[in-house]
Amino acid sequence: VLFVVFFFFFKQKTAYEIYQCDWSSDVCSSDLVLFCVMTGVVTLLVVKVIPVFAPIFSQAKASLPLPTQIIMAVSYFVRHFWYMLVGGVLSLFLGYKFYNSTGKGRYNLDTLKLKIPLFGKLLRKITLSRFVHTLALNTKAGVDIIASLNIAKDTTGNTRIEGAIKKAIDSVNMGEKLADSLKVSGEFPPVVIQMKIGRASCRERV
Repeated sequence: VLFVVFFFFFKQKTAYEIYQCDWSSDVCSSDLVLFCVMTGVVTLLVVKVIPVFAPIFSQAKASLPLPTQIIMAVSYFVRHFWYMLVGGVLSLFLGYKFYNSTGKGRYNLDTLKLKIPLFGKLLRKITLSRFVHTLALNTKAGVDIIASLNIAKDTTGNTRIEGAIKKAIDSVNMGEKLADSLKVSGEFPPVVIQMKIGRASCRERV
């Protein structure tokens, strides 16, 4: 579970940094090295270090705390049933890729990402930051509000947020204010829906 959470966070974090800073090669290489180092350290601890203490604890016949017992059990499982672990991870990865390739599956996964405890709020902020940043750039460049919204929508990388923006675009086309349209979706915090872009700016630019 922690690996899956870290994978989503790592993917979103890297994409966000690439988009904001244009340091694609440096960001990818540094984060990849960090990920590999963390994985290597954890693997080394589980496979080599922890087993050294197992005979000591066994001979002492001491009552171990529950966290220690869990760590010892994980170490034993990884060392003796690593093939099941590899097969499970591979199956999860292939299942995720297949499910994510369907429209409904991707929408459900994107919704789940936004609800992950602790990381969900961060992913939402990153997604909305892309949207607001792109929208601001396009409106400042003189692009009409509808075209700007369509361009910004495609940069979010989350189908749930894209759907909310699409509904907002339809409402703006019918004469509603953008802030009101975003508020109805419930996907945008007050700092986003309080943007000073409304029906007046739409009439001026369209």
